[in-house]
Amino acid sequence: YVRSSGSYSVIGYDFLINYLQGRFNSWLGYSFAEKEYNYPEFSPSIFPNNLDIRHTATFGVAYQSRKIHLSTGLNWRTGKPFTQASGVDGNSIVYESPNSSRLIDYLRLDISAIYKFKISEGVQAECGASIWNLTNNQNIVNIYYQLSDNEIIEEIQQYALGFTPNFMFRISF
Repeated sequence: YVRSSGSYSVIGYDFLINYLQGRFNSWLGYSFAEKEYNYPEFSPSIFPNNLDIRHTATFGVAYQSRKIHLSTGLNWRTGKPFTQASGVDGNSIVYESPNSSRLIDYLRLDISAIYKFKISEGVQAECGASIWNLTNNQNIVNIYYQLSDNEIIEEIQQYALGFTPNFMFRISF
């Protein structure tokens, strides 16, 4: 709980390839980013930012006709940093160096489909379905700690959505 002034730096690059062939559209993206804090009064003085996700890759493909839209996408990224608890001192948690640990990698596969049709003159409709995280990966997005009543450290893991189906129906007139 020390007040200090410091700096923040980001170094990285993004790479994107998008290919369009007839009714198909595909893309592949990759990002590298190194995000660090620098606080000269702290020890260590340089440590990863809370959102220092070094590697991110995305891949997607979509098909579109007049009536049907189909798409799928794959998202992968390395785990973000967090500060792991190392013990208890009285009724306080003692932590390791700031952001010196990383969550496990994040992986998600999504799919979607939309069908367009005519209900009557001047009335159009769409129905669709999508599934977020088709493979139901247990992606941890955050970890934090709390002390139990017995002064035992409890690790709390927060997860992204698992297998999540979505349905839609839209009428335009």
